[in-house]
Amino acid sequence: MQKIICLGDSHISLFLGKDALAPIYPEHNDSLFPYFEVYRLGPITAYNIGNLESKTQAKFKIDEILEQNFLTNGILLFSAGEIDIRVHLLKQSILQGVSVDSICDSIIDNYLELLNGYSKKGYKIIVLSAPPTSFITYDDPEYPRYGSELERNKATFIYNRILKDKAQKRGFVYIDIYSYNVRPDFTTVKDSLWDGVHPSTKNIPAVIKALNLELNLDLDLPISWLFREFVRKIKNKYLI
Repeated sequence: MQKIICLGDSHISLFLGKDALAPIYPEHNDSLFPYFEVYRLGPITAYNIGNLESKTQAKFKIDEILEQNFLTNGILLFSAGEIDIRVHLLKQSILQGVSVDSICDSIIDNYLELLNGYSKKGYKIIVLSAPPTSFITYDDPEYPRYGSELERNKATFIYNRILKDKAQKRGFVYIDIYSYNVRPDFTTVKDSLWDGVHPSTKNIPAVIKALNLELNLDLDLPISWLFREFVRKIKNKYLI
C-alpha cells in the first residue's frame, strides 16, 4: 500500500514506533512500521503552520516533502497543537480577555485552513488529537509551559473537542490519543508519555486500530515491534 506520510511537531515521533524523538527534517527518519513515513518539521504551532513568515517554515517543508516523494495524492497525517496549548492558549485567553474556546477556534481555523488546501489537491487528511499535557513539575527551559497540569488538560479537552468537530465537518479523519490517557480528574496517565512530554508506544495499537477502522485499511503490528514492545514493558515494570 502507499505509505501514510506523517508530518508535524515532535509528537509525530510516535509513528517511528519507538520511544524516541525523530530528528528534524531534512534528516531522515526510519519508522519500525513499513507503512509510515515520518517527517518532524520542528517546533511548529497549529496557529502558525501555514504562516509563510514563520521561523519553522512548515508550509515550505511540507510542500518540499510531497514534491520529493512525487506525491500528488495519498494519505497525510498531521500532528500540531501541543505547543499552542502548553505555552500560549491559557496565557492568550487571559491577555485577550476571551474564552479558551475562542482562542481554540482561532488556532484550529488557521491549522485546518492549511490542511484544507492539501485536501483540495486530492490528499486524504488525518488529524491527530493534541496529546495529554506534560506532568513534569520542575522548570524545563526546553519545554516551557503556562498553567497547571489540570488547567492544560482541561484546555486540551476543549481544543480536541473543537478540533474533532471542525475536522470531521471538512471530511478529515480525527484520531484520538487524548481521552484514554487522561483520568477523570484531568491528571495525565504517566506511562502515556515516555519522557513526560511525548506520547509513548503504548498508544500505537489504539492508533492502528483507529486508522484501520476510519480508512478501511488492514494495517498490522509487525511481530518484531510486538516483541520489542513486550521487552519494553518488562523493563519498565522492573524500573518502577
